[in-house]
Amino acid sequence: MPQGDDVDRRAGYRGGMGRILLKGAGIGLAVWLVFSVIGAVLSTLKMFFFIGLVAAAVMLVVTLVAKSGGRR
Repeated sequence: MPQGDDVDRRAGYRGGMGRILLKGAGIGLAVWLVFSVIGAVLSTLKMFFFIGLVAAAVMLVVTLVAKSGGRR
């Protein structure tokens, strides 16, 4: 059975180890969050890019149709 000093040492070790584990878990979650946000931002920018391409293609087609209709 542990006595006096042994009990204090074990409690201190457990507290320090818990702090290290929680710090590691926090760092891991922070890294995961950063990569998730970067992925979301890049996918949003990619979507805006493709919407812009479609809008430019539609404007080009409308312009060409409007110019060709006036030549009669």
